[in-house]
Amino acid sequence: TVVDQYSPSFPAQSADVSYGILADRITRGFFATPTPGTTNGTDGCSSVAEPPMFSVNSSVFTNAFSLSISNVGGGWICYTTNGTLPTEISTQYVSAITISTSTLVRARVYAAGKIPSTTESRAYIMLGADLMNFSSDLPLVIIENFGAGAIPEPDPKQAAYMVIFEPKGGRSSLWAVPDLATRVGVRRRGESSIRPTDQKPNLAVQAYSDGADDD
Repeated sequence: TVVDQYSPSFPAQSADVSYGILADRITRGFFATPTPGTTNGTDGCSSVAEPPMFSVNSSVFTNAFSLSISNVGGGWICYTTNGTLPTEISTQYVSAITISTSTLVRARVYAAGKIPSTTESRAYIMLGADLMNFSSDLPLVIIENFGAGAIPEPDPKQAAYMVIFEPKGGRSSLWAVPDLATRVGVRRRGESSIRPTDQKPNLAVQAYSDGADDD
């Protein structure tokens, strides 16, 4: 006799959100606070809010532009531009954001009766107009720390954003769609080869997920 089953399939899951039967032992739902090894809590929700959508993906730019953020599943959007994770008390999105300097935008959707969405991050890196036509037969890598100052030598790593452009048709261009765009932590590394930030130091780079301050 089948006592219980997930049918026709287990629903899509989100990082750091658990799924199971609520305390009433009948209703299934999602839990913002996992409780491994113990009874599920009473704070379960029937669904997780859909993540926000950005009108412009992570990219480089030379002229200011307007960025729109939307949510298709209802609720409201909270966002930050200082690199921190957005919370319910962060700035609420009400109209397009003007991007005029290198900026990291992190956004999350909150909706009544739903688990908050995953955090989505997009970085917009301002370059000088003289780089508009630059290309190379090698991959191009940009690491932007958004004015955080000198890159540290020891841990903790400094929060930054990295974009990588692979060659297409034999050349890589900064104006192509990045092949990789991700939050990272960086620090200077080396022993006898350690160099200051302004002298092309060797770097240790660690990729971070959108939904965490660091990994």
